[in-house]
Amino acid sequence: MKTKHPDQKMVRLYLGGVTGSSVVCSERYLREYDTPRVVNRPFSRQIFGSHTTSIGIIVGSTGIIVDNGTGVGQVSEWLKAQDVNQVFIFQTHYHLDHIAGLVTNSFLLRKSVVKGIYGPKLGQFEIAGVMKQLFAPPYWPVSPSMFRIEHPFISFNPGETIPIMGGVKTILLNHAGGSVGYRISTPGGDIVIATDNELSNGDIRETTADFIKESAIAYLDVQYRDVEYQGVQSIGPGNTTLSRKNWGHSTPSMLQQTYQLMNDAPRLTLIGHHDPKRPDEDLFKFEGDITQSLTGLGTRVVFAKEHDVYELPYVPALKRGGSVVTA
Repeated sequence: MKTKHPDQKMVRLYLGGVTGSSVVCSERYLREYDTPRVVNRPFSRQIFGSHTTSIGIIVGSTGIIVDNGTGVGQVSEWLKAQDVNQVFIFQTHYHLDHIAGLVTNSFLLRKSVVKGIYGPKLGQFEIAGVMKQLFAPPYWPVSPSMFRIEHPFISFNPGETIPIMGGVKTILLNHAGGSVGYRISTPGGDIVIATDNELSNGDIRETTADFIKESAIAYLDVQYRDVEYQGVQSIGPGNTTLSRKNWGHSTPSMLQQTYQLMNDAPRLTLIGHHDPKRPDEDLFKFEGDITQSLTGLGTRVVFAKEHDVYELPYVPALKRGGSVVTA
C-alpha cells in the first residue's frame, strides 16, 4: 500500500537494522555434547529486531542510506514509499555485518536515482572495489552493470568533509580495521551516525565528544556491559566468557566518560549495534542501566528498535537541534 507523501517540513530517520555482528536467530538450538539430546533455549528479539545495521534518512525529497547491513532492504523500500527522487549512500566501513545487504538494496538496480555512493579509504579497501567484489561470482551473480547501470563511487579520507548537503562531516572511529562516523546537517538539526567505535582512551573520547556535541540525534554503539567487555560475564544463552577488548565497541562507562566532556550533549542518543546474543528482556534492562548512567548529562537515551521512525521538524538555522518526536 502506498503511503501518503511525506511532510516536506519534516526530517525523518528510519531504523532498518540495529543489530551488530550477525543476524539474530529467533530461537537457538544448542547440542549438549555430554548427551545426545538437543536443547532449545528460547531467544526473543521480536521487539528490537534481528537485522544488521542500516539507517534511512529523508530530507525533503532526498533519501540517505547509511550502511548496507541486512536491514537495507527494509530501508530502501521505506525510502521508495516516501517518494524520494534522489538517494545518497554512505558506508561506514566494510565489515560483513555492514555490507551483507548490499545485494538487497533495490536502489542499486534503478537508473539515475543514486547520486553518489560514498565510502572511506581504509587501508587497501575502497567502496568501489568492495562492491565490485560482492556483485560477482561466487557471491552474487546479478549486478547493476548487467543492466547497464553505472553508479558514481566517491572515496574519501576519514576526517574529510564531503561537499554535498551543506557538507557531510566525517571522523575516523576506533574500530578494528577502521570505520568512520558521519555528521549530516539537516533543517531539523544535525544527525550523527557513529557506530562501531571503542571509546577506550582519552583521545577518542575527546574527538568523539567534539564530533557529536550539539547534534539533534546521535546514533552510537554500546554493545557490551563493562563486565562483558572485560570477559567476566557472558552474553545471552550459554556461558561464553571472553575479553572483547580491541573489538571496536563501547561500554556504558566509556560512553559516560565521553558525555561528561560535553556541555551540549546530543538531544537524543540512540544506542544501537545490539549484540546478537542479547534477548529483548536484557536489552530493556541494559537500556535502563545506560539511562541511569547518563542522568543529568543533558541527553535522552533510547535503545534503537527496528522500524522505529524519528522526526525532526524544520527549524531556523540559529535554533536547530530542537525537540525530537517519535512517529
